[in-house]
Amino acid sequence: MLRYEKQFPLGNGVSFYEFVNFLEEMYFVNYVVILEKTSSPNHYLIELITNIPIMSWGFENAVSGKVVLNKGEIIYSPDSKYFTIRASAKGMNLFNIWLFFIMAILGCFAILYTMYTQGQPTIDMFIGMGLMFLPLVPYMPVYLRDKDILNRIGALGKTLEKK
Repeated sequence: MLRYEKQFPLGNGVSFYEFVNFLEEMYFVNYVVILEKTSSPNHYLIELITNIPIMSWGFENAVSGKVVLNKGEIIYSPDSKYFTIRASAKGMNLFNIWLFFIMAILGCFAILYTMYTQGQPTIDMFIGMGLMFLPLVPYMPVYLRDKDILNRIGALGKTLEKK
């Protein structure tokens, strides 16, 4: 499963509440970050929404909502002065990734069966096995981009310092 989880330290003398307020006021290029408070003061839900134009060039058009890691959470541990950001692929994106992966594996088994029954593998069969995973390609750069924005959000907590 495509999942992101990383722990970040909070800056010297900065409270988690100040970090969340700072994060709500930040501007991220191509992203809108929405924070939603839960019943616990140390737990916030985070949602990433992209504002990339609808008909832009790139892999984003293959991904539902143009964001793979669209929903997650920020959990603060007051004892250790660290906060954790967690996010994972959900909904249609997760369904598509699993569907493409299962279809690629089944296609590779079909090619391996053909290789076994014919007795002699050809270069076309190996190329076909590689092409089976082609539908998964658009998800990787979008996942890496989403992971980068979550890393930048976490790094903001470390760079904040009380004046």
